[in-house]
Amino acid sequence: MMADTDFPLPAPPEIVEAMGALGLEFHEITIKNEPMKFSLCHYTNFEGLNGILKHHSLWATYSRTLNDGTEQLHGQRVVNAFMKAHLKRDVDEDYLHQVVKPTRLFVTSFCEEPDILSMWKSYAGFGGGYCLEFQSSRLLELCHKSAPKQLVRVAYEKTLNGPIADFMRKVCDSIAWPYSSLYAHMTALKIKHGAFHEEAEWRIIVPDPHPDTIAYRPGHANIKPYTELRMSDQGRLPLIRIIYGPTLRQDAALRDSIDLMLETYGYSGIRVDPCNIPFQMS
Repeated sequence: MMADTDFPLPAPPEIVEAMGALGLEFHEITIKNEPMKFSLCHYTNFEGLNGILKHHSLWATYSRTLNDGTEQLHGQRVVNAFMKAHLKRDVDEDYLHQVVKPTRLFVTSFCEEPDILSMWKSYAGFGGGYCLEFQSSRLLELCHKSAPKQLVRVAYEKTLNGPIADFMRKVCDSIAWPYSSLYAHMTALKIKHGAFHEEAEWRIIVPDPHPDTIAYRPGHANIKPYTELRMSDQGRLPLIRIIYGPTLRQDAALRDSIDLMLETYGYSGIRVDPCNIPFQMS
């Protein structure tokens, strides 16, 4: 008899159908039931700005190597506690560790606001970087070569509540279990500690991209695997504005250089603004 921690592949048709239904419901909960602002922002340094514009792509980074390594653990603890309470069987921590397979998820992050000092300091070269503002509805057109993707709004909670809790009950009770544990991983990445609430974060999550699509870059104290997201038509990204950081030179020469860069990479006419925060390096 097959143990419920085994994953026979390919999955039986009824499992595929159940997973498809769960995927549609997850999309409904995370997109259609969430208020989305017209634009979402991505803070980065010069290397990030240049790469995004030059290659018309955004990088999704392996979630276990995100800047704050503890942020994913909070979501995992919340989801594990929920599953332990709602799975229709006696479980212990070892069971949950085995059944929720270590799916590799890759993440691109966005913020709802363009002028948050903590974001400039943490993600944009301590104020010497750039904030790229994108038309949020068109971010749904971003595609990956080998994997589906999901745009989710981060919740800053200690427990699962509301529609996402109802969804996770279905995940636990689904005939697709343990295949459906994929959504436990994705839900964990939707949950962050309340201390980060100022970030008002949205995330694009890419599950298990093919190894051929993964590249690597150095981190501060680790290696960061990443994979690229491009528009479905391989065209330019839905960029609507660039804001340059508060510690950069606030003069016409910088603005002109950014305009020239935009023209070089096919983004002529994109609005360029200075940051409104009066912050300078001491």
